[in-house]
Amino acid sequence: MSQAEIAIRRIPEQFAPEYLQANLVFPLAVEDGRLRLLSCGQPQAHVIEDMIRVFRLPVELVPASEEDVLETIRRARAASESVVELVRDFDPAIDATDFDGAASTDLRDLANQAPVVRFVNVLIREAHEQRASDIHLDAGRTGMTVRFRIDGVLTDVAAPPHGVQEAVISRLKLLARLDIAERRLPQDGRIRVRLEERELDLRLATVPTHFGESATLRLLDRGGRPIELAELGMAPDTFAGFRALAQRPHGILLATGPTGSGKTTTMYSALALRDRTAEKIITVEDPVEYELAGITQVAVSEKTGLTFARALRSLVRHDPDVMFTRFSGHRDSPEGASGWG
Repeated sequence: MSQAEIAIRRIPEQFAPEYLQANLVFPLAVEDGRLRLLSCGQPQAHVIEDMIRVFRLPVELVPASEEDVLETIRRARAASESVVELVRDFDPAIDATDFDGAASTDLRDLANQAPVVRFVNVLIREAHEQRASDIHLDAGRTGMTVRFRIDGVLTDVAAPPHGVQEAVISRLKLLARLDIAERRLPQDGRIRVRLEERELDLRLATVPTHFGESATLRLLDRGGRPIELAELGMAPDTFAGFRALAQRPHGILLATGPTGSGKTTTMYSALALRDRTAEKIITVEDPVEYELAGITQVAVSEKTGLTFARALRSLVRHDPDVMFTRFSGHRDSPEGASGWG
């Protein structure tokens, strides 16, 4: 463990990391009988007093930019609260729980236990930091398997102990406002979380298996930047041809393929080539993955009756120059397709 990790663990919980971020300071290390304090500018007097009181050492300031201080805090927090660390915190009493006979209130209590809450929170944060598109939590004979899909490849992550899988799945269901007592039927829901300055939409899908419920989370970064078309790695001839087609005033583009193949990324990149000032651009999506300035984006809502068909019938009366629709396995549409006209 680094000295920075040791330092952050010695700070009272109410001070770390929010206290450090607000004051733009971070205790780097103890050297020669002094606390080396990373700081953006001169800290306020009470901050120095707090550090002296906690560490019982004089303070030596180490100047740094705001970005460097915040990045140091983020890394130390991630290191001290990794999935691997949190797996060790699970209470053995949870492991012995009979989930099959547990009532809804019992499941809710177990799902709200601190180790379970922290595990789910850190799991989502680590997936986002590693740029994972999906989190897979699969039930097995010996317990749960947890994997991130990164660049299309599944990578193993530390899993909670055997018997805790139902508590973790129940926690996810609570966040998605699903029925935690229903474990015999598949369920789908959405979770919205905030990680520092980023807002994530998570699509949760659960399914009962022979060894318990499995769940998959799709991560959608609402504040992310769509990848530029030139960054997609197309062959030069393909890039030139697709770019020319995307900029034509008339016609239809259709992208099809399995989940995670890059349909949405490609079409969002193509939309960015259009003149959003001179053209009226409308999208119909389920759900809206990226928020694009200058474009009218409509999210499909089955609960309110706003289906793809109803949205499209309405939007043609809004004088659009470009219409973009994105759907995946919708009963009104082909499996996994995106397109515009």
